[in-house]
Amino acid sequence: MDDTSGGDIITMSELEYALSAISTKMGKNIDIVGMDACFMAMTEVAYQIKESTDILVTSEESVPNDGWPYDSILAQLVANSIMTPQQLATTIVDKYIDSYVGSNSATQSAIDLSYMDTLAAQLSDLALSIMNDTLTPKVNYIDASTHAQYYGDYDFIDLNSFCYKILPYSYSSEVEAIASAIQQTLNSSILSSHYYGHELNRSRGLSIYFPYQYYDNYYDNTNFAQDTFWDEMLSYLGF
Repeated sequence: MDDTSGGDIITMSELEYALSAISTKMGKNIDIVGMDACFMAMTEVAYQIKESTDILVTSEESVPNDGWPYDSILAQLVANSIMTPQQLATTIVDKYIDSYVGSNSATQSAIDLSYMDTLAAQLSDLALSIMNDTLTPKVNYIDASTHAQYYGDYDFIDLNSFCYKILPYSYSSEVEAIASAIQQTLNSSILSSHYYGHELNRSRGLSIYFPYQYYDNYYDNTNFAQDTFWDEMLSYLGF
């Protein structure tokens, strides 16, 4: 949000367009996109920018007022100017969490976006399997989401945590197998993920939209909703 311009907010499609234009101008992907903003470590955000960006560094949870510790991050880059993008991304995660130990709860993660196509396909398969599951009551999947690690207003939940909760709540071996496969992909795609604060101890680096009460129709505009059956699954579950 741009507080100097009447609270103007960049949309998902505008973000995709801007980063794509930068990538085209550079003639290569952007090494790291860092978002010093709340709730941006979402599957949907990562998927939206995957064609122009290699690594996304941002937070699943809200960001405390101080934001990133740019001084300590840049000091590390100056000290080692030849560090790889992966090393810098990990450094950002570490320095960010270090800056809030003893004060604010915080999360930060570095995500390898080369896995986003695989992850989206798996999530679409999971959504379809849930919709075709005649053994498990719908409420079980809703319960799995409400017992997963949540952020902010509960509409964003940690994806790994949700998959972990699916295992005891689902009676479908197919759903359980896909959920386990998603966890494996997450293990590969999350370069680094840390949290501070006991209430965030199930954070593993990437969240996903799962409304607590009401579905926001803006979600239909995201590439992830358009390319997968996730939004259809949410509708099937009653949102």
